Amino acid sequence: MNNAEQIIAAINFLNQNGYVVRMNLQKYINKWIAFTQRGMEPVLHGRIISVSNFDEFFYVKCKNGEIRYPNIEDAIKFFDSKKECYEFK
Repeated sequence: MNNAEQIIAAINFLNQNGYVVRMNLQKYINKWIAFTQRGMEPVLHGRIISVSNFDEFFYVKCKNGEIRYPNIEDAIKFFDSKKECYEFK
């Protein structure tokens, strides 16, 4: 069993025994994100300024100063630099 399979097995074991396993999204603060939102056709870009208390969504400041709240499922890709993020279409 490789490392990824062991992690998946451990997560499944914890879930079956009543534990809630979530990702720690705090590591993405100050990273750049490309994401989609319902009703918006193009890919949106912005900098993650905070994460919700229960790691359900991000607070993202976009280029036009607009604050958006994409869900985790809306994220397409994370970037370390602004240039890379805005080149992603």
